[in-house]
Amino acid sequence: MNKLILVLFIGVLILASLACGPVQTDNNITITSTAYSSPLYYRYYYSLSELYADSVMVTLGTVDRVVSATDRDMGQGFNESQTWLSTLTEYAFRIERVFKGNQAEEISLFQVTGDRYVDEQGEEVSVTFIHSADNIPFQPGERYLLFLRASEPGRFSTVGGPQGKFIIISGKVFSMDKYITDEKVTRGVSVNGEADWHFLSTIDSLQTGEPQ
Repeated sequence: MNKLILVLFIGVLILASLACGPVQTDNNITITSTAYSSPLYYRYYYSLSELYADSVMVTLGTVDRVVSATDRDMGQGFNESQTWLSTLTEYAFRIERVFKGNQAEEISLFQVTGDRYVDEQGEEVSVTFIHSADNIPFQPGERYLLFLRASEPGRFSTVGGPQGKFIIISGKVFSMDKYITDEKVTRGVSVNGEADWHFLSTIDSLQTGEPQ
């Protein structure tokens, strides 16, 4: 039964990946992830206050570089001759300002950036990468306001998947529904082109417990 549930779930991921094309960012970077999302990956947040409360760190900064990308063995793929590999990517994030948490100049961000299936010889099978909405990769040079949880000491990932990521482009702030078509993904934390100074003043007010 457990194997059947896993196969059905993977099947849904595949259908979603076929239904969605690449996403073009404002930095002219093509993201090959899909717009598929699932409540299995994260809880839904309905306000910035909820995100703030669940974060150990809230910070403004820039993705400096990709540090590493490591495959993790997640077990059997579609059959016994296949292995499911999940890619965990580490990024160095250079901090401008900390709104919550310990002060630092740079932190490590971790994100699952893709899944693929390989055969017994290590060759990729026909179905390769399957991405979910919370796996839209960071790109070096991008500026973000991030709500973070500690996956391990000194290692962070975003709270609520894409809900904890707000990209700043030319002085304007956007939540990840700028790139993700599933409107449920960001729900109560959707931001579409708000002036960065105004958005950051809102984050400032969260420190004092003012309602949002």
